[in-house]
Amino acid sequence: MLDGKQSAFAEVAINLSKKLLVAGLIACAAGIPESGLNGSYVGIGFAAAGDDELTSESAERFSKIADYFRRRGLYGEAEAVVLDLLESREKTLGSDHPEIASYLNNLAWLYAVQGKYLDAERFYQRSLTIKERILGAEHAAVATTLNNLAGVYRSLGKYKEAESLYLRTVAIWEFSFGPEHRDVAAAVNNLGGLYALQSKLSEAEPLFERALRIQEKLLAVDDPEIATTVNNLAWIYNKQGKYAQAEALYLRVIDIWTTAYGPQHPDVALGWNNLASVYRCLGNTANAEILYLRSLAIREELLGTAHPDVGRTLRNLAELYRDDGRINKAETMYRRAVVILEKALGPDHPETVSVKAKHYADEGKHLLVGAQNISETETSAIRNSREEQ
Repeated sequence: MLDGKQSAFAEVAINLSKKLLVAGLIACAAGIPESGLNGSYVGIGFAAAGDDELTSESAERFSKIADYFRRRGLYGEAEAVVLDLLESREKTLGSDHPEIASYLNNLAWLYAVQGKYLDAERFYQRSLTIKERILGAEHAAVATTLNNLAGVYRSLGKYKEAESLYLRTVAIWEFSFGPEHRDVAAAVNNLGGLYALQSKLSEAEPLFERALRIQEKLLAVDDPEIATTVNNLAWIYNKQGKYAQAEALYLRVIDIWTTAYGPQHPDVALGWNNLASVYRCLGNTANAEILYLRSLAIREELLGTAHPDVGRTLRNLAELYRDDGRINKAETMYRRAVVILEKALGPDHPETVSVKAKHYADEGKHLLVGAQNISETETSAIRNSREEQ
C-alpha cells in the first residue's frame, strides 16, 4: 500500500510520462545522459509531489523540454509543459513576477502558432502588463511581447493595431541594441510581412531587404531566421511575376527549414505551400497539386484539421482545381476552407471574406462587398521568444 506522498509521486510520474512521450527525447531536451535520466527526473517529480512547487533548477529543465517540443513543432506537448510550469511557479513567485511574464509570453506564443488567437492575445496582454509595470514601457523585453502581440493582431486582421505595435517594437529595439541587431531585423521583417499581406509591395520589399542585410551579417547562412526573410522576399518576387527567382528562393528556404527542423514541421509545410503557388502561376498544375497536398498533410497532422493554415492550403487547392476545370473538387475544398476560416478567424476576417467571395462567384452568386484578393502564398513572421525560454 502506498502512503500519501508515494501516491502523489506516482501520479506525478504517470502524468509526466504521458506529457514527455519518450525518455530519450527528454534526455536530449534537458541535456541529461539517458543513463542518469531516471534519477534526475525522480528528483523533479518528487519535489513537485511533495511541495506542489518546482525549484528554479527544475523549472529550467522543464523549460528546456518545452522548448525542445516547440522547436520540433510539437506545440500541444509544449503547451502542456508550460501550463504546468506556469501553475507551479505562480504558487512560488506570485502572479506578478518577471518569470511569470515569460511563461505567459511563451504560452501565448504556443496558442498563436496553433491558431488559438484570442487565447494568445489574452496571455500576451497579461505578460505585457507585468513587464511594463516592472521593467518600464521602453524595455527591450517589453518589445518582445509587443512584437508577438502584433503578430496575433496581424493574424486576426487587425492590421492598424499590428502596425502600431511593430513600429513601437522597431523603435525600442533600435534604441536598445542599435540598428544592426538580429531582433531589429526580426521586427523589420515582420513589419514588411504586414505590409505585404496588404499588397503594399513597395513598402514591404525594402524592409525585407534591410532585414536580410542585417541577418546575413550576423547569422549563419542556414539560420532559420534568414530563411524566414528569404521566404518573404520570394513572396515579393512571386507577386512581381519573377517566378524563377521566387522558385530558387523557396527551394533554399525549404532546404534550410528541413535541415533545421526535419521534414515534418509547420515551417516546412509553409515552404511547400508557397513553392506550389509558384508552380501554379507557371501552369505546372501537377507539381503544384503534389506540393499543396504535401503541405496539407503536414499541417493536418501537426496542427489539426481546424487550424487556419489548413484552411489556407484548402483554399489554394480549391483555386487550383477550379482553374483546372475540376469543379466538384474545387467545391469540396472551398466548403472545407470556409468552415475552418470562419471558425478560426471569424466571418468578417479578410481571408474568410475573400474565400467566400470566390466560392460564391464560382457558384454564379454576387461577390461579397469588401472582398479582397488574398494571395495564395504566405509570408512568415519571426516571433521572438529566445530570451523568454
